[in-house]
Amino acid sequence: MRPTIHILPLYIGVLKYFERLLPYFEKKYAVSFVLLTREDGDGPVKKEQEMARYCEEKGYSYFILNEGMRKTPIRIPFFTPIKKRYEHRNACRKFLNSHRPVKVITSKARNPHHTFLREAERLGVETIILQWSFGGVMDKSIYNKPSASAGLFQKLYSRTLEKCAVAIDTARGDVEYDTTAVIPRKIGLIDELQDVKRYADSYNPQSISIVGSADIQIAYDLKNHAESDILFKKNLYHKYSLDPRKATILVIPFRFHSHWYNSGMREKEQSDHWLGIVKNIKAVYRQEELNLVIKIHPSDQERIYAPLRAEGIHVLKNAFLEEVLAITDLCITDPFTTANYMVLGSNVHAIFINFSTLKLETGMPYYHILRTVNDREEFIEMVRRFKQGALEKQYDNSSVEMRSIEKIVSFLGQ
Repeated sequence: MRPTIHILPLYIGVLKYFERLLPYFEKKYAVSFVLLTREDGDGPVKKEQEMARYCEEKGYSYFILNEGMRKTPIRIPFFTPIKKRYEHRNACRKFLNSHRPVKVITSKARNPHHTFLREAERLGVETIILQWSFGGVMDKSIYNKPSASAGLFQKLYSRTLEKCAVAIDTARGDVEYDTTAVIPRKIGLIDELQDVKRYADSYNPQSISIVGSADIQIAYDLKNHAESDILFKKNLYHKYSLDPRKATILVIPFRFHSHWYNSGMREKEQSDHWLGIVKNIKAVYRQEELNLVIKIHPSDQERIYAPLRAEGIHVLKNAFLEEVLAITDLCITDPFTTANYMVLGSNVHAIFINFSTLKLETGMPYYHILRTVNDREEFIEMVRRFKQGALEKQYDNSSVEMRSIEKIVSFLGQ
């Protein structure tokens, strides 16, 4: 019988990232996805359902573990969240005792995966963090923290709730979930830009490895395949109903409506915003000389982009981004999205835009971006320069490791 690996994906995009690595492990290990979702509205439940459907379609082994993580019709302050906390902990403990995995792998050690990882550590299971997107990979609290804009009462309630949980843990001689972070056996970071020193100060430096991004290599290999194999490239155009005689511009929209409390954009404004970007592009390209493609986020809703589809735009959700990039001439994206790792690997021309008040430019160093455009007229001029063959490269991938999968597989499996 093969030893078991459990993978904890946060949502469908992370699941698909780990899916790319499955062929390297399935002979040696039995791999299952464990789906956990927290109780902050319908969104997480939909994410769980989407991941479950995908696993069923692909024939992947998966488990749903949501005891203590669902909303209840009656909520008593302090009592209900603490009761549900222990229900969830007991469910995680029972599950792990039953399945006994040799490894538990996730992309971030944070809510809602914190308790599962701490319970795995308690049993001596090897816990591994494999970074998928830039930014922090650790978060010690099992409870959702109030936002910076939360009221004083909400902040006081949250602090008191944590203190109550710690007191109960201490009295029971149990793991103090809210005062101790996950201590993963291994941490795999994408590159040296991920604040390695911060992790080394908190964890054993020997546990940290720089392993790269599988997305970069996948995009790199596929782009080279498309450039060297005319029939393969032709089939990609056919797969996505694109005309190989036209220029292909790919737009990867940032989900401002998911950050409406900061961006001020709801679904209608999201649609209008990206419709405006399309019109900016069409100020340079006529409809008959252009394949204009919008690849939306795996968790986004296609109905939001119906007005763009009505304009003759190809709106894709479940497409493989690396395949679309392989036949893309110009990519319009933002400086924050994880999709930029694939842009780096594909070596495609890109323009990075941010016409919002959000500080998306914080992602620039991680994706080796040289410039972000904040002015629409400048954006139109850059599209025009691209059409003329005069657009300079907007990122520098000369130092990026293009072949990381072997290193990642060795890191996870050793």
